[in-house]
Amino acid sequence: MMRSRLLTTKLHIPPLRAANVPRLRLQRQLTAGLNENRKLTLVSAPAGYGKTTLIVEWIHSFHDDHLKVAWLSLDQADNDPARFLSYWLAAFQQIMPSVQERIQPLLDLPKLPPVPMLLDELLNELAAFETPVVLVLEDYHLIDNQAVHQALEYFLDHQPARVHVVLITRHDPPLPLPRLRARGQMTEIRMDALRFTPEEVRQFFVQSMNLHLPEESADTLGERTEGWAVGLQLAGLALQNLADPREFIESFRGSHRYVLDYLAEEVIRQQGNELQTFLVQTSILDRFNADICCALTGREDAQVVIEHLEQSNLFVVPLDNERTWYRYHHLFSDYLRVLLSKMEQTDLYKKASAWHEANDLMEEAVHYALLSGDTDFAAGVVMRAFTDNTTWSSGKVAMLSSWLDALPMQAFINRPQLSLSASRVAYLSGNLEQAENLISLAEQALIPLPAGDEVGQMLALAALYRGAIASARGEAQQAIEQITFAQSRIAEENHLAHARGFYSLGVAYETLDENELAVQNYIRSSDEAQAAGVLFLAVHARCAAAQVQIKQGRLYQAEQTCQAAVQLARGALIPPLGLAWIVLGNIALERNDLAAAGQLLQDGIALSRKGGLVDNIILGLSLLIRLYVVQGNTARALEAREEAGALLESFGLPLMMLLSSTYLARLQFHLTEAGGGAVGGSVPVESCSAVKRVRGPDSRTHSPGDRGRGRDSTDLAAHTGSGE
Repeated sequence: MMRSRLLTTKLHIPPLRAANVPRLRLQRQLTAGLNENRKLTLVSAPAGYGKTTLIVEWIHSFHDDHLKVAWLSLDQADNDPARFLSYWLAAFQQIMPSVQERIQPLLDLPKLPPVPMLLDELLNELAAFETPVVLVLEDYHLIDNQAVHQALEYFLDHQPARVHVVLITRHDPPLPLPRLRARGQMTEIRMDALRFTPEEVRQFFVQSMNLHLPEESADTLGERTEGWAVGLQLAGLALQNLADPREFIESFRGSHRYVLDYLAEEVIRQQGNELQTFLVQTSILDRFNADICCALTGREDAQVVIEHLEQSNLFVVPLDNERTWYRYHHLFSDYLRVLLSKMEQTDLYKKASAWHEANDLMEEAVHYALLSGDTDFAAGVVMRAFTDNTTWSSGKVAMLSSWLDALPMQAFINRPQLSLSASRVAYLSGNLEQAENLISLAEQALIPLPAGDEVGQMLALAALYRGAIASARGEAQQAIEQITFAQSRIAEENHLAHARGFYSLGVAYETLDENELAVQNYIRSSDEAQAAGVLFLAVHARCAAAQVQIKQGRLYQAEQTCQAAVQLARGALIPPLGLAWIVLGNIALERNDLAAAGQLLQDGIALSRKGGLVDNIILGLSLLIRLYVVQGNTARALEAREEAGALLESFGLPLMMLLSSTYLARLQFHLTEAGGGAVGGSVPVESCSAVKRVRGPDSRTHSPGDRGRGRDSTDLAAHTGSGE
């Protein structure tokens, strides 16, 4: 009899581990699928995600009289249909002895009867069984025999309502899953759902590993492992004998020997050589689609391979609903990169950079170029990135600075175009001295060259940038002369250069209290920036014009100018939109519309925080202080004053502190009056319509220059960074 040859341990439900972290949220999902009489629960995820542990916990949560469970742990040998059916029936026999009597003799015949005949007998037995039944097939990914898949599909199509099948698998089986999904007949639990939450991670280290880690350390490991159960366990094992876990936690990656051993044994060795090569070559990518995988591997069937990877749950994470972009689990990609030589990495990073540049993804192109370690190659990509106006439109000055910091000084020599771009980044960062040095470096490379249109344009740009620096330093007359001279030589179609020039002219004229000329130049700057496609500067320049109009007492015009700036953003929440809202909040405050002012200021400050625009935040806080004083809310005013003072102090320049201390002293007077029970009169418009930032006019970072020298210390109307 076939029965005597069966291995009974394959039919045992694994025991429940007392130290496991209960996954109650997932157990509720499983129970809901059972109660709704769904045919199938599919638990599909890569190795080590706690699939079996979850189902064991769930099964043990039921009482035997409420639910009967048939369990079958599969292996490679079960691809033989007769063997599979024998074990399948044996699993049911554990809860239904009649199966042995009616069906087992059919399996012992010299020739196996048609599978539907066998299954019909089983289905009839199950239909007569009154207690709900759950069949669990563990490690179903080991089955690749189509006859077995067809048998299971037939069973699912005809199973009684009280029968429920659970498949535990590392990849999706070739069953009609879309049909079951569309009919609401399937519960799916995948990798994302199986990831441990931060709270579950903390519980895991305490309950399962007996490790009492600081919350921050546990959270870090949760992030590094992306909630991968085995990753957490491997980290916990490594921590068992360490006196100080902090250094290990900071360095824990896919290159750790425990992770290497696990992934090598459980995942990589089970893949064919061609698939292993594909995985390793594409592991350098932060995200990938079929096209870039073809570029890196030289294959033409990348889409087919990716679909196989996703179906096989090989630590692939889809990044969109269209299944176009993917990434690897971080520890998995860390592990794969260990298998690459330095030369292979350099070549692959350069290919990745070239693909992204060809597809107008310049930030990513620079990222991979810098990772290549080829300085000449990287410098060329960075230089081309700066010629793309979208690079400046992002307003990510910190990112642009990091690109340049990654290049050695040698990369700038004999690359005047790169030096000029770097000088602009330094200017935007408030480092005016460094900006001047880089301009000089560019001029040294340009002057010996034969005169020509390209050389002439770069020399004119150098003059323009020197004028912008003079404007930032309050040297207004010198700035006007230099910028006017430079603009007469810069091509009309270079809209971004002219936008920068007009902005600096606006700053210079405002310094000279020629406010109408200042407004005109700010508006021209906005128009030119819009023509260049640099919305960051286009929005910011109009906000600067509106601030001058507020100083002039032209609130209606200021509101119209600011609304035009908002329209330019086209609904995009770009950082300078925060300044627009703050300026509109200032106008509402001047009109005593306190409710509107509060909402606009809060929204503007929030968006400025996201964009890292400290100067905009200071401006918004200064106006909030005034609002709170008018409202008599002393406590909130003091909180805002505390934050504004801390941010101002971080600038660390005496002039800035002189201006801010004068302003804050006035506010303190009114706060004192308010604290005495009477709300002081509103702070004068000229002292709080804005907080004048004393640095490069289109900068957005934390290091101010000294623009505004010689101005009335009560005039703090700000023009924060355009960040273009």
